[in-house]
Amino acid sequence: MANGVNRFVIHTSAHQPDDSSGPGIGLGAVGQWFTRKETWAEMARPWMEYLARSSYLLQQGRFVADIAWFYGEDDNITALYDDQPPSIPGGYAFDFVNADVIRTLLRMKDEYLVSPSGAKYRLLAIDPNVRRITLPTLRRLDALSKAGLIIAGPKPSHSPSLADDISEFSSLADAVWSRTDRTYLTVEAAISALQLEPDVETEGESLSFVHRKLPNGDLYYIANLSNKDIDSLVSFRTSGKAPEIWRADDATVTPISYNAVGGRTAIPLTLSANDAVFVVFQKPSSTTTFHTPPTSFTPLQSVTGPWKVSFPPDRGAPSTVTFDQLHSWTENESSGVRYFSGAARYSKTIAITDIESEKRLLLDLGKVANIAEVSVNGHSAGVAWKAPYRVDITDFVHEGSNQIDISVANLWPNRLIGDRQPDAERQYAQAAYNPFNKDSPLQQSGLLGPVRLLTAPR
Repeated sequence: MANGVNRFVIHTSAHQPDDSSGPGIGLGAVGQWFTRKETWAEMARPWMEYLARSSYLLQQGRFVADIAWFYGEDDNITALYDDQPPSIPGGYAFDFVNADVIRTLLRMKDEYLVSPSGAKYRLLAIDPNVRRITLPTLRRLDALSKAGLIIAGPKPSHSPSLADDISEFSSLADAVWSRTDRTYLTVEAAISALQLEPDVETEGESLSFVHRKLPNGDLYYIANLSNKDIDSLVSFRTSGKAPEIWRADDATVTPISYNAVGGRTAIPLTLSANDAVFVVFQKPSSTTTFHTPPTSFTPLQSVTGPWKVSFPPDRGAPSTVTFDQLHSWTENESSGVRYFSGAARYSKTIAITDIESEKRLLLDLGKVANIAEVSVNGHSAGVAWKAPYRVDITDFVHEGSNQIDISVANLWPNRLIGDRQPDAERQYAQAAYNPFNKDSPLQQSGLLGPVRLLTAPR
């Protein structure tokens, strides 16, 4: 989604005629095995809802990019950018354009390069690797340059076509790249000359973004693609609207503190590792500064001691095991637990006292491998499918003893590896494609904790 994808097509999901345990039929190493045979299939709905909400929001309005990136006429996008995207300065977005788009669709209007769809760009960047451009494309670049287009990139040396006139090509290339107020060798130089401020600016942190222009405001998708938490001041090239944080994982909308100065709006933004939020500017702003208290979580008590863990039948694991301390299934002395793949249920009764009505109560599971559904006193409190693995249990607890059940599902590799062991008594899982062998490393599995009760303001 950070790369612009806003619709997902899931293939092969219907074709699973085999009812035996295991991943079943797949397409080898191609694509995601997303079928009813997934160990976490019964817990998939929240993730699917997350994709649906995100896709819907990312389809709203019009995509905003300052840079149209021309990748040439004698290569393809995959070959050029499979390992890394174009080198764009941080804070700016781009769109790929090809020669046909340049020749037939793009035109200049009010100092912007615009398309019939409404997309508009402040400059056209030519990939530094492009050295050959056909004469018809160069003619169009010349016309657009005369109309005010800003071009960033090296002057082409020749045409890839033997049919093009060499003399006309050289004359046009010299003419276009002699317009020093419109042609620059690098994107950075062009941006500096235009005094074009970043669309999104962060304080020393690298965040990916997608900007959509709405009829009544702006929508930004902000993604932390790193494996560490980020706490940064993020500045947006928009003003006059009050920002809100829209979360696609739980469908919440919350206002956020902001400061609007000089045509920009800055907000403090905290993102956990691999997290993403939408920052939406729609509501009118009546002030240049607005502050909301940050949400704080206060530890109430740790949930320790033994857990009763129940495993489903005919998967090779014992029906119940007691874990005195939480640990990965792969560290268990029982091979049935060590190689288990599927969903196991952790059960425990805990005492909760001094419940405060003005606060919310949350169950923090710590680390989970890989997905968990929490039930409190027989009521489902939700599925935790990503870090932080945390669910709100306010509406389901009462003072005194409370029954906690946590169903945790891992992935299929450990069972497939276990079936390859020399002393394996039988094969528990069937896979049309199995890339694992007896020496493949096992994946951490189960509820790893630490499990805690937290409170937060309502």
